[in-house]
Amino acid sequence: MKPRFILSLLFVFTLSSVAYSQVYDIEGFVIDEPLTKAQLIQKFGQPDNYYTYEGIDGLGESIMYGQNDILLDNGLLKDFVVVDTTMAVCTRKVPGGIKVGMHASVMDDTVYGPIKSYSYNDSGTTRTVFYVGDYDFHLCFELDENKIIRVIYFNYPM
Repeated sequence: MKPRFILSLLFVFTLSSVAYSQVYDIEGFVIDEPLTKAQLIQKFGQPDNYYTYEGIDGLGESIMYGQNDILLDNGLLKDFVVVDTTMAVCTRKVPGGIKVGMHASVMDDTVYGPIKSYSYNDSGTTRTVFYVGDYDFHLCFELDENKIIRVIYFNYPM
């Protein structure tokens, strides 16, 4: 009975984790869904930089447009970093999406809720992470002193 119970819990956790990660997107491309370099080229044109590496589940790909980086792992969208206004995130849940240059309060009336933060000590320096979501699946932001979004990124949890 115990192994079946443990497997059931693992199954439920996996399904809820996958479903939760899918609330985030970059220009309509959803986290944890299949994505190819060809699809990105069709939408954004030729990337400025492209390289492959050994990913967690197989082939990893980094596709860069300027300093914006879209990372695929074994053909699935897993991570992204947006540093300019050419790409929006959360476009499936927020009309027009969220972009660099917007005030952090733009999140307040969305399904994501206000941006939260936590701080930690990194070798004597206090660092603050701004995010929406839960501990495992969160969309992160770098904000300036006026709470203007400077960088948006999603890192798939290990």
